[in-house]
Amino acid sequence: MRLDLNLKKAQLALAVLSLAPNARIGREELNALLWSDRSEEQARQSGRQTLASIRKAFAQCPMAVLDGDLTSVGLNEAAVEIDVARFRALVEQSDPTFLREAVELYSGPLLDGLMISDPEGQAWLLQKRQELESAALRAIEKLLDLSIDEARFDDVERLARRALELDPVLEEAHRALIAVYLSRGQRALAARQFKKCRDLLSSELGVAPSERTASMLRPAIVSAASKEKPVQQPEPAATVRKNNLPDQLAALIGRDDERSEVARRLERSRVVTLTGSGGAGKTRLSIQVGFDLLDRFNDEVWLIELAAIENPQLVAESICGTLGVPAQGGRSAIDTAVDFLAHRRALLILDNCEHVIAAAAAIAEAIARSCPDVRILATSREPLAISGEETFRIPNLGFPPSSRISASEARRHSAVQLLMERASRLVERFELTDANAPAIARICQQVDGIPLAIELAAPRLRAMAPEQLADQLHNMFSILTSGSRTVMPRHQTLKNLFDWSYGLLNSQEQALLRRLSIFADGWRLEAAEWVATAEPLEPGSVVDLLASLIDKSLVVVDLSSREPRYKLLEATRQYSWAKLVEARETGLRRHFAEYLISYFSSAEASWPTMSTSVWRERYEPELDNLRATLEWAFSEEGDATLGVELAAYGIRLWNELSLLSERGRWVETAFARLDEGHYPDTAARLWLGRTSVSAHGDQSSIQAAEKAAELYHLVGDSLGEGEALAKAGAARMRPSDTASASDRLREAGELLEPIGPTKQLCDWLRSLAVGAYFDGDFDRARILIRQSLGLAQDIGDTHGTVNAQIALAELELVAGNPEQAVIVGRGVLEGNRANRRQIVLGLGNLTSYLLVTGRDDEAITVASDALREAQGLGWPAAVVRMVEHCALISCRLGDVETAARLIGFGDAFYAKGTASREHTEQVSYDAAAACMATMTPGQAAALKAEGSVWTEGQAVREAGRILRSQDGARC
Repeated sequence: MRLDLNLKKAQLALAVLSLAPNARIGREELNALLWSDRSEEQARQSGRQTLASIRKAFAQCPMAVLDGDLTSVGLNEAAVEIDVARFRALVEQSDPTFLREAVELYSGPLLDGLMISDPEGQAWLLQKRQELESAALRAIEKLLDLSIDEARFDDVERLARRALELDPVLEEAHRALIAVYLSRGQRALAARQFKKCRDLLSSELGVAPSERTASMLRPAIVSAASKEKPVQQPEPAATVRKNNLPDQLAALIGRDDERSEVARRLERSRVVTLTGSGGAGKTRLSIQVGFDLLDRFNDEVWLIELAAIENPQLVAESICGTLGVPAQGGRSAIDTAVDFLAHRRALLILDNCEHVIAAAAAIAEAIARSCPDVRILATSREPLAISGEETFRIPNLGFPPSSRISASEARRHSAVQLLMERASRLVERFELTDANAPAIARICQQVDGIPLAIELAAPRLRAMAPEQLADQLHNMFSILTSGSRTVMPRHQTLKNLFDWSYGLLNSQEQALLRRLSIFADGWRLEAAEWVATAEPLEPGSVVDLLASLIDKSLVVVDLSSREPRYKLLEATRQYSWAKLVEARETGLRRHFAEYLISYFSSAEASWPTMSTSVWRERYEPELDNLRATLEWAFSEEGDATLGVELAAYGIRLWNELSLLSERGRWVETAFARLDEGHYPDTAARLWLGRTSVSAHGDQSSIQAAEKAAELYHLVGDSLGEGEALAKAGAARMRPSDTASASDRLREAGELLEPIGPTKQLCDWLRSLAVGAYFDGDFDRARILIRQSLGLAQDIGDTHGTVNAQIALAELELVAGNPEQAVIVGRGVLEGNRANRRQIVLGLGNLTSYLLVTGRDDEAITVASDALREAQGLGWPAAVVRMVEHCALISCRLGDVETAARLIGFGDAFYAKGTASREHTEQVSYDAAAACMATMTPGQAAALKAEGSVWTEGQAVREAGRILRSQDGARC
């Protein structure tokens, strides 16, 4: 049956399922592979939509094609026949019958022509393409050897050509074709094949053909001479060259797919234009495609370089000059070129058309209309915009999405491959290691994978370590200079390149590009219109100007989310910012801050009832813009009044993303600048931002929550007041004392319940449930947790859902059901629902449950993750909880003295009143204390006193040492 799978990710997902072991893969693994550049929730939602589209495509099948459960998905092998599985089995055989079937099954690259924007998905696709292609090539080579041995030259020719389609520099296949031609007496064709082999080996690998290949033509020459026939034998080494392609001294890295794609497009279209950002390598790719297609165009491939031409009228003359055809009889150069090419099969490469775009477009259209066997490959920052043109945007090279990476992972990315190839030529014994891989990744990230920038960065590694270069690239236009002296001047420094592009823009395009540099990390159309509309830009002009900058490859657009998002590559942003400073356009920062205040006020208003996934998708992309604007607002040239208001609105985002340290820094910075001129609701939000994420038992939050409630009451904000009162109640609640929390929780409910379903109501219900199980009323606690959970699910509050599950696991432990607590605790950590704070809390709680149930080995593994994540999150209470769990582990491993020190560290923390031990923490504490009974009270007190003065770093190091130690004697 024919399938309609238009979504690229659906095609890729089907390929992943087909190639997975037993045609089955974990859902999270599939989502992480296909949507690594998205949040966990976004990836999960995209995964569901993609699988639904696959099911729809197979709707007519009599059996369900997809077979899966909550954790994994796969192809139903009873419903589909997987060719790739058959192919993989066949290529491992030695029987020629099976090998021939395998070769027939292999129809070309996996998902040929498909390009995936997600770096992980594209890397997987390229790897699998290579694996399958290599397997097919091995099968072809085996059959080729058999056919040569049996002198079946028709089969030899067919197989050799198939092999060269897969690997154009496979000398054995060239040699086989030469042998076929010689067997038929076609010595000229044999000589031509030798020349093609020699040229490819030279341009691609920098080597000459082997002596075995070079000697194949010599017997034919001797035989002809011995018969004394006047045969004019072509000399392979001195064949007349028809093309003018310059020899390439360095290999083209990371462009195999693009080469194949451009070649395919030239098959179907007479004009193909390569577009892309400055320095993307359009010229280099076009020349390589020219080499690839020499045979298809009878060696007539002509490179017409237009970069140095300033007068558009000279474009046609330049083409005629390259072809060696002078204009005659007063005819125009265009007519002369068209007449010369009318009956020829040739490829013209018009390189660097952007500054003479109209003239290049006119002659390209004239040639395409009148010369049916001529193809034109143009390179330009923008399309020629002529009839029949097909454009292909050259992406920058792929770079690691994270700098937390090993050497083996980094090598998978083409930008890293290029940097390492160039650096290894310039720096003696330079290699990629696990130690320098993060810095190499940062370099490639900061230059956005731009090949020219990487070429300019590589020489700098002769004078500085990768880490130093990565740190310097915030000023890349002064660093990335001194390119090759033989290239065009604009390619010798990165600034020259951007000066060239900027100079081709009109004044309005220049103004918009400058102003767009205000965005630290992308923008929505509404934001661009708000910020950039001022002289010389008219209201309503931004849309058209933005489209023009996209066409000119200066702005990148992402259409994968609900609302298009635009961005400047980092190099473009740095250059444009310098131009903005040079133009002295004052007031733009203030204007942007005002926009963000308006935008995040909407975030504050929508947060209580908007689903977590939609809210984060809408507001999380503005995080870097928020950070940059706050840095400006609280600087000397900024406006602290705007900064205070913006910081107050940013608290929701920091909470959702578990950016606790960042939230604390900006809230305290705002408090330092808070004055009478600010509205009470701004102060209320800041006071609420001072409350602890620990919620229950953190008495340090009481004053902040009470003050926030007072201010919210003053401005008549019942929802804000209810939230603040609920936090005040939670802060007072301890396992040994729930009564002091009841008044505030009652008042909070009186405000929150009439408002209806909100995230604040979910949290209030959960606090009531915690109080109930603290008091031993487990039945009421279960009812309240179910209410909180159901309400959270109804409004799409995934974090509220996870909080309810955390409370349920705690309830099970308190109620004496530790095994059930383990089950629920593990469920908290499944999927992509929990934020980082909840993951830390869930890992810590699960450690306790495992210790209670005697699963110490598993507890040690979970504790290692929890301790690392807690410290990385900057959450002191979570660190202390893990340190005390590690104290119990230390006891059970026989190191009671270290356990006592760790307990002393915990006692000192809890004495501050910023948190309280709940049952989960208390069981570990009590068990560790029981182990310490082997010591005298004086010994225990002295050791705990040592730990009480430890820093967090000292405690974490000791706890980590315990977790890494070997199992020893247990108490």
